Amino acid sequence: MTLNDIIKEHLCNSFDDLKHSLRDYVGLRIEMADCPYYYIVGLNQPALAFNYHLDDEDAVFETVYTLNGVRVNTDAAVINGYTIKSITPVSKRDLSPEEVSAIFDYTANVFDDTEKFQKFYGLMTETEDKTMPPYFIQKDNLMMKIGHLKEELAEIEKAAENGNLTEFADGIIDLIYVASGLGNLCRLPMHQLWNDVQNSNMVGKERVKSLDAATKRGSTFDVRKTDMWVGPRGADIIEVTAETRKNNVYFGA
Repeated sequence: MTLNDIIKEHLCNSFDDLKHSLRDYVGLRIEMADCPYYYIVGLNQPALAFNYHLDDEDAVFETVYTLNGVRVNTDAAVINGYTIKSITPVSKRDLSPEEVSAIFDYTANVFDDTEKFQKFYGLMTETEDKTMPPYFIQKDNLMMKIGHLKEELAEIEKAAENGNLTEFADGIIDLIYVASGLGNLCRLPMHQLWNDVQNSNMVGKERVKSLDAATKRGSTFDVRKTDMWVGPRGADIIEVTAETRKNNVYFGA
């Protein structure tokens, strides 16, 4: 058995197609005959397979990687001298704590991820985010999303008070996810706005050294602006974005 067999079994033409077909699963468990261990190939990472395709006759093999970095050719029936016995999809609930930590250990972009989520569920079309200028979404939807942000913030506060680190982490991620998604839905240029704010935060600020110099938050666990600080240029970025989309002028692909 090979990974190509699984690709063909699911009527797919590539490993990327297989990842889409098995989107309800997070990985493939590869078990070998007479072998005490197994490998897992992640299905959620953005680039575990590359330059791979099936032509009309034979599979063109390339390489995918297991969680611990072992390279597996897609047409290989043997790994490290052991014959592959089975390749089965696994869901998130089937993974050990170590495996679930490893399978999600890759660099993501929250704005792109939430955009994929919104397009997948029909909250945004494939093209309108490139043609519509930034704007406020319908007021009832906007207020619902703001209420959702408040709900997540309340859960963070409750978890902190109860000393529940898992719920605290979950609340922080949910808050970021909802906030990022709201920016996307309002067609804001979130990448540029983020980078602009990051620049303002990294230049012209200093750590608070005493309560006398503290910010309005009254803590030395904070940073404050110096005379060299230059504020974000968000208004300019939004204006340029609106004009660019209006004129159908795009920078880059």
